[in-house]
Amino acid sequence: MAVSSKYNELWVGMRKSGVAIFDTVKKEMIEHDLASHKEFEVASIKQINENLTLVGSYSHGLFLFSDKRSSSGFLRSDHLIPEPILGIFSAKSSILAIGQTKMFRIHLEGRSFEEISLLQRGEATSFTLTAVHYVSEDEILLGTQSHGVMLVNISNSSIEGVSTTPIMSEILKFASAIYAIQEDRSKRIWISTSNGLFLYGADFRFIRRYSRNDGLQADNFNFGASLLSSNGDLYFGSNVGFTRFDPASISTAPSSSQVHLDLITSGNRAFRNAQILSETKSITLSHKDRFLSFEFSTRDLTNPGSTRYRYKLEGFDDDWVDVGNRGSATYTNLPAGDYVFRAQALNASGIWNLSGISLDVEVKPAPWRTWWAYTFYTLFLLGIAYLLLRIYREQMLKKQALEQAREMQRVADHFADELLDQMDIQRVLTDSIHRYNKELLAWANTCIQRTAEYAQGDMEALRSGTDYRLQILDLVQDALYYRGEELYLDPCAFVGRLFGSTASRYPNLNQRLIAVNDATSELLPATQAIPLAIIIGELFENSISHGFSQSAGACCVRVVVNMPSIREVYLEYHDDGAGIPEGLGFEAAEFAGFSIAAEAAKAANGTLEISPDRQTVHGYFSLSGEMHDLDQRP
Repeated sequence: MAVSSKYNELWVGMRKSGVAIFDTVKKEMIEHDLASHKEFEVASIKQINENLTLVGSYSHGLFLFSDKRSSSGFLRSDHLIPEPILGIFSAKSSILAIGQTKMFRIHLEGRSFEEISLLQRGEATSFTLTAVHYVSEDEILLGTQSHGVMLVNISNSSIEGVSTTPIMSEILKFASAIYAIQEDRSKRIWISTSNGLFLYGADFRFIRRYSRNDGLQADNFNFGASLLSSNGDLYFGSNVGFTRFDPASISTAPSSSQVHLDLITSGNRAFRNAQILSETKSITLSHKDRFLSFEFSTRDLTNPGSTRYRYKLEGFDDDWVDVGNRGSATYTNLPAGDYVFRAQALNASGIWNLSGISLDVEVKPAPWRTWWAYTFYTLFLLGIAYLLLRIYREQMLKKQALEQAREMQRVADHFADELLDQMDIQRVLTDSIHRYNKELLAWANTCIQRTAEYAQGDMEALRSGTDYRLQILDLVQDALYYRGEELYLDPCAFVGRLFGSTASRYPNLNQRLIAVNDATSELLPATQAIPLAIIIGELFENSISHGFSQSAGACCVRVVVNMPSIREVYLEYHDDGAGIPEGLGFEAAEFAGFSIAAEAAKAANGTLEISPDRQTVHGYFSLSGEMHDLDQRP
């Protein structure tokens, strides 16, 4: 049930009969739609202001009274949340309702709410909530079924929900369910459970547990049955009535229970004498004692079922072993060594006897595991190791001699193979260079002959024409790469070097010449690329010498070389100057350059075509012989 009295109204929520509202000014009951409601279990009432009141029911959910009465004075409510409600609290700028497994933030203006999941380590929980206590605007305590008490920090809520932190772990050692959480006037927290009443300080520090031995009517309390009276007394209800007490007069300093050693069993020996056991500080076991058992108790007969024990054998157990109310510990086949056996007891008040009992335990090793035995083993093994080392060294010397002989033979064979490979490479390279030089010299001879034929005795024309065409062949050599036992030409590198040579030959034209190099970097066989390079050189010389001779503005030359397929080469040469005059062509050339270009096109298995505007030359060539898939760069 729940009670709230504010704003001249007294609201009383009953266990199974709904809500009663009394006007304290008019001294009369206020009729409403939840009065005398059967099976209506009220858990919490929150009077927000004079006109708004929230009523939380564990059986029917959350209701809002907004004081909109009919002409007859009858008060009606709005049903906001259908899920069970344990408590209603005011948080920062909002109202919170605590449900059975989650929380709700209430929006009074819109008569709506939003769910807030309870999280633990980032995951949604499935706790069943049984009790709620308001600590501050930021913190509340939640009692659960089987999970103890959770602290909720409302200010750290997120979209996913609000995090919970388990506290007051001492309760879980005795009880599984939390039934009520009540705060006294000293800010201490009293918690009724399924097995006793627990007291904690305002800082959530455990003080003690109370049971029937301390005067309670029962250890098992009822759900939600608690009250802090106006005079400071606390009430907690159970199935056999209620317990009332003044928290200030209750003793909170219980003593711990003394732990006694009752029996030590080692192998076939048993020690029961209480005086001897109380004076025993240590025991020694031989390697034949494979079994060791301890029995201990508090010798407190008032409430032996509530006493819990734990023990630990330091040097063997990593942590304490909780054995409930069974005061015994057993070890078998303990390794040789020094140990300390400790046992502690938790009495009905929840106080551990941390001093407990302490007993040194020494397990002697077997004779074959003593230090002198290991000394003998070590000396024996060292002697065997020395003999084996001598044998091993002799074998290793023989093995090393054989390996060195084989290694010397392998190195000699390797050097012989390397020498043969180098000789083969030199032979192939020499043959490739020889073929290229023959082709280069043949074309140099052709260029000189054609230049002499068309010079007709003009020595200056013969000299300048011969120098330029030999320079073209030099540029070809600068763009060569050695790959796969052959020499190859990089068209892009050649065209770039050709454009670069203009600066020294035509310094005046160099400042206004725009040269566009769109030649491919795919490698072409050198012997078949020489004619292509000669054609490009002759077309470029024609543009520089004749096409741009009358122009004073910017001059543009564009060279495109690509390979539509592995055996085809396409050439496009364009200049924006005078181009090739009408009547001139490559079939019946009137100049040495055109004659050489025509012969080079024929040697490259291709043709040269002049565009209608006479400014672009198209060349189509076919490569002969075997082509390989080559790296395009050195």
